[in-house]
Amino acid sequence: MRRRSAFFACVSLFGIGVAAHAAEITGVWRIQAKEGPMPLCNFVQVGNDLTGSCVARLAAGKVTGTVDGQTVRWRWQWDTYGHTGSGVFDFAGTLAIDDAITGVVERRAIGLSTSFTAKRGIVDAPRQGAQTLAQRLTNKLP
Repeated sequence: MRRRSAFFACVSLFGIGVAAHAAEITGVWRIQAKEGPMPLCNFVQVGNDLTGSCVARLAAGKVTGTVDGQTVRWRWQWDTYGHTGSGVFDFAGTLAIDDAITGVVERRAIGLSTSFTAKRGIVDAPRQGAQTLAQRLTNKLP
């Protein structure tokens, strides 16, 4: 009887530990959104806190957010490269077993709300004369 109780106690504790484990999303992610932003983001996760930067064709900026289990939320505050405009996109998604984040992105200032998918480590080769991805993510803002 004691062995059975000990076994179920271990299984229960293990199950709780797995459910409480936060997703690990540190790295480069390509965001794709219908009628929305399509940046390349470099996330740094420490515990449940998320920081980093995103770059897109016309804008770049900083990221702040949280990871809670498989739920990921972040805000991308961006400025255009010519510093003629700025804005905020709010992302809320879920990390799936296929290592993709799917959810909704909003830019409340203009009433935009659309779905997005983020995939890890998908990087396009830089065009001739363009900054490399590493340069753009390191500089954060051009």
